[in-house]
Amino acid sequence: MKSKKKKLIMGMALSGALLLAGCSTSGESKKEETAKKSKDDTHIVKDIAGHEVEVPKSINGMAITPLPWSAIVYAIDGSADHILGAREGTKQAYDISILPKMEPNMGKIDTSYIDNNGGINMEEIANVKPDVALLWDSQTAEREQLEKLGIAPVMINSDTIDNLKAGFTTVGQLLGKEKRADEVNKNYDEAHEYLLSKKDKVKEAKKVKVLFVRGETLQLQSFSEYVNDTVIELSGGENVAHDLVGKGNVELNMEQIYKWNPDVIFLTNFDESKPSDLYENKIEGQDWSKISAVQKKQVYKTPKGIYRWDVAGVETPLMVRFMASKIQPEIFSDANFEKEVETFYQDFFDYKLTTADMNFMTNCEVNKESK
Repeated sequence: MKSKKKKLIMGMALSGALLLAGCSTSGESKKEETAKKSKDDTHIVKDIAGHEVEVPKSINGMAITPLPWSAIVYAIDGSADHILGAREGTKQAYDISILPKMEPNMGKIDTSYIDNNGGINMEEIANVKPDVALLWDSQTAEREQLEKLGIAPVMINSDTIDNLKAGFTTVGQLLGKEKRADEVNKNYDEAHEYLLSKKDKVKEAKKVKVLFVRGETLQLQSFSEYVNDTVIELSGGENVAHDLVGKGNVELNMEQIYKWNPDVIFLTNFDESKPSDLYENKIEGQDWSKISAVQKKQVYKTPKGIYRWDVAGVETPLMVRFMASKIQPEIFSDANFEKEVETFYQDFFDYKLTTADMNFMTNCEVNKESK
């Protein structure tokens, strides 16, 4: 009797042990499954500074501190749905672009917690809590603060063509739009190859002196080495301010411009100056009458599309053709600039440009007095 009772107790104990063991195994399995699922939901993106950043495969949104990159994110994503916040000046850029027609939601992006210098209000961004914050690679302090808030900081730069293209690739990885990012990079390669295809003729041609400037304030436009220097050189031009490229928006004066005496002048879209202001000496304290570009009526307001073309972005391959056709029109007479613009917008944005759109983008009205 005692033996049977003892066996029964042992059997119950064994069953209990197995049950407990089963519960423990089930719990560990669930924990492992959760960890695996969490790992499957994220991936690693390497940014321009070499950081390996873990981000969700499907992000709920990003905050963007570099001014031109809101338009770049829109272009690669195909919408503004993932842009939760952007730099204060984004609204100003939006207002002078074609985006109000193409993507009205871009005008609703929150610009309250990123100022015009790219500074971030950490308390406010913590309330919004985007998955990712896109930063310039110089924003190391902001990177550390964002990490503490659980927001993935991803650094980019667009100082060179290689860094710019790497940034496109990174954004494509963040958004799961690698193919679109590859297409943007392919457009760059094709535009660059187009310039190189004319190198023999360019080498033989007389160099054209070129100045890229903000007319109202006489600030040098030097954001991008590629747009503001390399493209000029490959197009048969000589950037008269070559030594100042990369040093920011350097303040110039008329005495310096008289010494350079540029043959072609490109005006930026960062102010409202236009060719007629130079042709008619409308800007107080400036006398352009003796400058070669003014005398020859070769001053051009640069185009703008989803963003200002005088800053490197997804439309730079179009800017390449525009600049080349103005610097050496005979060599680049086959650039077919407007056709390239129409094709790009149709293929990339599925948007058919109207004549009015094209005139708006190319600043046709303000450039009408220029050759």
